[in-house]
Amino acid sequence: MKTQIITFFAVLVVAFGVTNSTFAGTAKNADDNYTVLTDISAINKIEVRGNVELYVSDGATDQVKVYNKYYSESALVKSKNGVLSIASYKAEKLVVWVTANDLRAISAFDNAQIKSFGNISKIEFDVDLPTMLLLN
Repeated sequence: MKTQIITFFAVLVVAFGVTNSTFAGTAKNADDNYTVLTDISAINKIEVRGNVELYVSDGATDQVKVYNKYYSESALVKSKNGVLSIASYKAEKLVVWVTANDLRAISAFDNAQIKSFGNISKIEFDVDLPTMLLLN
């Protein structure tokens, strides 16, 4: 009986630990207007595809804010090896604000729009626009 109780509590602890870790990557504000992705850092390059409106700004730390409920909209925001990939092909634009410390390149495809906040002053900065896109 004692081993059954210990096993039951061990299963509960593991179940709650796994459930809580699935939400560790995001922090939401009180109004649910945006989602801050907290597990993204060291952004060197941004690749944007689809119906996305990207706002870029310089900052001391890297931060990504997604202003739509992108989990329910089948959108993609991921970071791998310093490359932040953003994609959405829904009719409604996915709005993303990226603050980056060491951004060196932006590539935009399809119907993406890229806008900047303030001055983005970099010694080496590449912008790749293979199709006619809106760049402000």
